[in-house]
Amino acid sequence: MAIITDLMQSYDQSDANDYTIAEGVHMISPTDTPLQLMFPKLQVGSVKDEWIEDELTAQTTALAAAITSTTATTVTVATGDGTDRFPSDVDTYNVVIRIGQEYMLVTSKSTDTLTVTRGYGSTTKTTHASGATLHIISQMEHEGSDGKEAIARSRIRPSNYVQTLSRTVEVSGVQEAIKKLGGITSEVDYQIMQAMRQLALELEKTVVMGVKAQVGDGSSSFRTMGGLWAMISTNRTSDSGNIDTDAIEADIRSIWDAGGVPRAIVTSGKLAQDISNLYADRVRTDVQTVVGGVNITSIINPLGVGPIAIIPHRMVAGGEYYMLDTTRIALGYLHPFHMKDLSDDGDADKRWIGGDYTLQLMNEKAHAYRYGFS
Repeated sequence: MAIITDLMQSYDQSDANDYTIAEGVHMISPTDTPLQLMFPKLQVGSVKDEWIEDELTAQTTALAAAITSTTATTVTVATGDGTDRFPSDVDTYNVVIRIGQEYMLVTSKSTDTLTVTRGYGSTTKTTHASGATLHIISQMEHEGSDGKEAIARSRIRPSNYVQTLSRTVEVSGVQEAIKKLGGITSEVDYQIMQAMRQLALELEKTVVMGVKAQVGDGSSSFRTMGGLWAMISTNRTSDSGNIDTDAIEADIRSIWDAGGVPRAIVTSGKLAQDISNLYADRVRTDVQTVVGGVNITSIINPLGVGPIAIIPHRMVAGGEYYMLDTTRIALGYLHPFHMKDLSDDGDADKRWIGGDYTLQLMNEKAHAYRYGFS
């Protein structure tokens, strides 16, 4: 009780020293908005931002059914891969494939079923289990033949909406004129500062959790941009229990197999600690991995150049993480945050602060989202 009394008596009740408080009350640090610092900024020119999504033809697929006999002459691959990963003129220009230690020559195809010559190149015919990896080696052009059919992969055009984030500040003449505590000399300037910091936080959370949507009655529409949660769809995994290295390393491999390089894990504070503990023997604080002047703990990445930064984020929901190839993400904008002076109402000073932003998530398969950990 004496200690509490002493603490109470230690407070200065005068207002003469109340001049260093206000600046810290609404202060945000780089750790509050790390994604805005990490992602490159890109000027966009439309309220529906589009970009080109292209990819090379994958060089592997999987057996959809076992080959139980060494005399079988057909192979069935995963649904859709026959069309996507084998040329349409395979009847003329054969393709060499490998399953396990056996090579085969593909002489024709029908959708996802390949007709093959077994034991190609003096290899040994053998049985193969369903799900076995099938490697596509090469397409053979026969000497002297011509008229080869052109093969081209179609590009797609992903898109995201541009969303306006804004605040209006209005300060009456009385508010501006009266004495203020905490070192505030101008109520207008203070409210503008507060609004800009709030908008930075709002943009950051939208980049993480925003949902892509457009609604309206025809005469007007309301658009919201999709964030990481909405834009990552392929490597999206529900999990449970405590986080483990199997989950993390499965996502690293998925990103790698899709042509990406995992560079950052953005997660909640607790999960960031849990991941660091899992890799306690391989964790290091790398001076080259810095976000906003803050050193970030990283884990060694065996499947790419440089470590994978573990970035704790206050706005990521508990029990989930985003594993990102940050070279394939951009923060797009029509107008960055700026301020406009509005018409005053009576003696009030009125300002508008806002900006128009969107998120570009390129090569969507090169990112992962996992959720449901305790």
